[in-house]
Amino acid sequence: MNRPTGGIPREFGAFAKLQQLFLSLNDLRGQIPSFLGNISTLQVIGLSTTNLTGSIPPTFFNRSLMIVDLMHNDLSGSLPSDLCSRWPNIQRLLLSDNEFSGQLPETLTRCKELLVLSLSYNRFQGSIPRDMDSLQKLQDLYLSLNNLTGTIPRSISNMSSLHKLLVRSNHIVGDIPSEIGKLVNLNEISLRNNLLTGEVPHEVFNISSLQMLSLSSNSLSGSLLPSSDLSLPNLEILLLADNGFGSNIPQYISNFSSLIRFDAGSNQLSGPIPTSLGNLKNLRLRGSIKSAHSRA
Repeated sequence: MNRPTGGIPREFGAFAKLQQLFLSLNDLRGQIPSFLGNISTLQVIGLSTTNLTGSIPPTFFNRSLMIVDLMHNDLSGSLPSDLCSRWPNIQRLLLSDNEFSGQLPETLTRCKELLVLSLSYNRFQGSIPRDMDSLQKLQDLYLSLNNLTGTIPRSISNMSSLHKLLVRSNHIVGDIPSEIGKLVNLNEISLRNNLLTGEVPHEVFNISSLQMLSLSSNSLSGSLLPSSDLSLPNLEILLLADNGFGSNIPQYISNFSSLIRFDAGSNQLSGPIPTSLGNLKNLRLRGSIKSAHSRA
């Protein structure tokens, strides 16, 4: 197996009909060369984990690109406000684990073909764009570990194709919109380590497709689970630690037959631990009432 090192060879710029370029997991270093933008046929480019530095050159915004994977580098700078007009066909924009900063452009919502938007582990600021529901095809939204503020826009409930909503470790305030319950295709919700307040809406616990719900390390309150009329047959991970939930651990949590991880430590719970938890044959982690908050 070859592992090229050094900069990206200039000869690639001469491949006039090149459609896909994969150079990930190599020690390339240096900056993204501007000559890659001269390849008008390029649709897919993979440059993840290649030790690249600097910003994205303006010429790199080729209108033909559909998939851009620049994850796990040391790239910096901000995203241009006209990103979507430069990349009108972009379907997968993967920029996680870099040093990007600045505001999340409101115009991101004009990338109508987006299926996956991955911007986690950066230094983005500002709020989540209010009209995110314009991205009707978006399936996975990764915004974790940034410096985002503001609230979760209620318009997110119109993103009917959404499977993953991961916005953990930011500075998001306000409540969890009950409208999220309309997202019937959601598999994962992670809002852990934010500044959320209020009760968890009953509607969230009725997303039958949900496999992971992570709400630890916020300032949420109310009952641990809002009612016995819940339908979560596929839930495997339930993380509610380090909040202000009161009351007791309800018996009907044993109805979540697929549960593997459950942590409700560091809350204000009282009463006995239900013996019915023993009926959950797949359960591997049980957060005790006085345990430290989950690290997951």
